[in-house]
Amino acid sequence: MSDTGNADLEKRLAALEQGKGAGSPPAPRRSPLLALVVVLVIGAGGALLYLLSQPEEEEALPTATPDVFQNEGDGFGAIETLPPPEPEVVLVAPEPVEPNAELLAQLAALQAQIEELRNAPEAPLPQTCRTRPPRTCSKTWAMIWPMPRTA
Repeated sequence: MSDTGNADLEKRLAALEQGKGAGSPPAPRRSPLLALVVVLVIGAGGALLYLLSQPEEEEALPTATPDVFQNEGDGFGAIETLPPPEPEVVLVAPEPVEPNAELLAQLAALQAQIEELRNAPEAPLPQTCRTRPPRTCSKTWAMIWPMPRTA
């Protein structure tokens, strides 16, 4: 049975190699000119349909003639201005505010720290800022320290 199957496969392979496929030969390609003509015909038909569906003349809207109601005045008519109503003043008594004990304690501690910092003597500069050029020190010290000029 396997011998019969191989023979059938060999016949089919030989037919494919010779160009005789089992199916029909492919149809020849259509010309690109035909595709261009079809596109142009469809476009012309659409343009003709668009032109035929347009109205003959545009209808003017009735609001396009403002001279009917603006014969006098500056165009806004006689507008009566009403004085604005006087605002009502409502006095509300403020509620008594109870001080927050925890917040007051934090404020007192922070104020004490500020006073300590104000009264503290200035710390001496580190040794590196005294001997090295300002680019290795802080920006503030760099502004004070004169830069040596090299020519």
